[in-house]
Amino acid sequence: MIHLAGDERHWYGEPVIGRGFKLLLDYVGWRLRRMKKRARTSEAIRELCLADLYRTCLRGALVDLLIRDEMFRQLDKHEFLAWLKLHGAAFTTVKESPFLRGYYDTPFAFSNGMAHDTNNANFAAGAALRGFFRIFFGYKGSYVHRMNLGMGECVFIPLYRVLKERGVRFEFFHRVEALESNAMGNRVTRIRINRQVRLLEGKDHYDPIKQVAVPQADAPPIIWPVWPEKPMVDQLDPATLPPPDDPGLESHWSTHTSGIVELYDRADPSANGHERFDHVVLAIPPAAHPHLAKDLLKKDTRFRVMVGTAETIRTIACQFWFINKDDLGWDSHDYFCELAMAGSGPDPFNIIIEATNILQTEATPGASHLLYLCGPASNDPNEPPADSDPSYPAREKARAKATALKWIQEEASLWPGVCHPGTTTLDPMTLYHPDSDATVEQRLDWQYFRMNIDPGERYVLSTNTAAPNRLWPWESGFNNLVFSGDWCRNSIDIGCVESAVTSAMLAAHHLTGYPTRDMIDGLHYD
Repeated sequence: MIHLAGDERHWYGEPVIGRGFKLLLDYVGWRLRRMKKRARTSEAIRELCLADLYRTCLRGALVDLLIRDEMFRQLDKHEFLAWLKLHGAAFTTVKESPFLRGYYDTPFAFSNGMAHDTNNANFAAGAALRGFFRIFFGYKGSYVHRMNLGMGECVFIPLYRVLKERGVRFEFFHRVEALESNAMGNRVTRIRINRQVRLLEGKDHYDPIKQVAVPQADAPPIIWPVWPEKPMVDQLDPATLPPPDDPGLESHWSTHTSGIVELYDRADPSANGHERFDHVVLAIPPAAHPHLAKDLLKKDTRFRVMVGTAETIRTIACQFWFINKDDLGWDSHDYFCELAMAGSGPDPFNIIIEATNILQTEATPGASHLLYLCGPASNDPNEPPADSDPSYPAREKARAKATALKWIQEEASLWPGVCHPGTTTLDPMTLYHPDSDATVEQRLDWQYFRMNIDPGERYVLSTNTAAPNRLWPWESGFNNLVFSGDWCRNSIDIGCVESAVTSAMLAAHHLTGYPTRDMIDGLHYD
């Protein structure tokens, strides 16, 4: 294998590199040359691109991480595609590899939401390479795991219940308005919070979990706990509810309030008589920091640089339910298959997930298939400031709906089973509606559409201009403030649940010593 590697050997110094790693690289290079000679079909070309990507990442890691003794974090200054070119990736791999396109689609790695434009592609090389190695060398059972419930039911309800049982007090419908520091700029001393609504008289807490009866064919309904998208107003004081034209309590453009609450640092002498805190965990994403942490950003340079260079984008999502179809028309031998999870789809919905397995937990009797689609969305240069235009979110949701309906009509040929016979045009009557006699317009309206535009909803990118400036959870610059979220440094540094959980564990370790660092899976410092 070493002999077959030939011209590959000048990329590394033999005395420096471990023999096992060297043999692996040489073997991949040998396989790659054999594949080039036989790459005639599209599937063979895909495999060739993947093998070249695999070889380039290994070779780049050898050169940069071992010979040059750099760290992943030092590679973040490079954009991943440029880094791959630097280490000899083929033009076809960089420009046309479906796997690489999918790898960029998954973390929405396109500045300004302009997907599949390589001029806008931006993925910090260190984070991308670390993620690549985790996928290929550290996966557990599969590259990707499918959730059998929605995110609220699969992730948040279990966490909420555990914390509730451990005595954590939750105060829903409170929006942070400002974090303020002392004159020395080393402690958070006051938090101003907008109490948006009040609970019904006699209720001491809000229960966010709703019980939904899911009909069964030949058995009694199954009761599933769900986390609803909207508040359950039957638990709230009607006199404090927002007006009908309010965009929603979680909206950046809501002006509704029922009073201001102020919390004070326990070490502050003026805290007497006020509710107090010992530590602050800032888990709100950076797009909101210029609004709520102005004072802190003025006081700490590194915090200000992290927030100033952070790039966030909107995302767009929709869901389509279909009825009375044994399948969506995919041939079992096609690259697309039933229950597929795919990237590289047509813009803007370049992430396509066949999520029919979730139907078992939904009260949608008669629905046989569920498609989940999402992708990056371009920013609005004319976005109105906070609290200024309560109708703006509704207009953006309408834009998301129009975009999704246009997309599904144009791309319906991906699912021949829902098209008019002999055509590539969507048959809207295959869309689910609770009323089987619903019209086409009613069926289209019933589907789910969403544009994520609020600061807390925007996706945080791992760009080569932002990633080098990320701070660890304990590096806020304030003695009683720690960060938590996929937006701070956490050794994954890509927007995902695993990244958020790792950062939360690091924040907990800093505050309490638990969990210990050896308990945090995959953690490394660089």
